[in-house]
Amino acid sequence: MKIIFISFLFMIVCTSGCGSENIYDSLPELADSDNLHAVVFIEDIDDEANHAYFDALLAINAPSSMETHVMPAGENEAAAEHFQVESYPSLVLIEKEDVRLKIEGSNPFDFIQQKLYSEVNKFTSEREEILPKRSEET
Repeated sequence: MKIIFISFLFMIVCTSGCGSENIYDSLPELADSDNLHAVVFIEDIDDEANHAYFDALLAINAPSSMETHVMPAGENEAAAEHFQVESYPSLVLIEKEDVRLKIEGSNPFDFIQQKLYSEVNKFTSEREEILPKRSEET
C-alpha cells in the first residue's frame, strides 16, 4: 500500500512539474501557425546588446507573415531550454516547429540584419511558390 501511495504521489508531482511544459505553453502562437516567428530572448531589457537585435527586426520591414516575440530569460526558461539558448540576447526565427535561424550573443547590427534579411527573403520566396498566383483584374 505504501508503494502505491508513493507511486501515486510521484505521478502527481511529475505531471504538475516535471517537464510538463512544452513550447506551446510559452508561445501558444506557434501552434497551427504558418507564419514566421522571431523570438528574441533577453536577460536585461536595458542591455545595449539587445538594441542590435531589435533594430535589425525593425530595419528589415518584416512581412505581415512574421510575428515578433520578446521573452525575458527568467520568465521563459522552458522556451529558452527548448531552443537551446546558451547566451543572451538570442534571436530564434521559427517556422512551425523548425528553427530557420538562430543568432546568439552580442553581435553587430549589420550581421544580424543580413542573416535575418536573407532568411526572411527565403521564406517569402518559398511561400510565393506555394501560394497560387492571383489573376489581375482590369
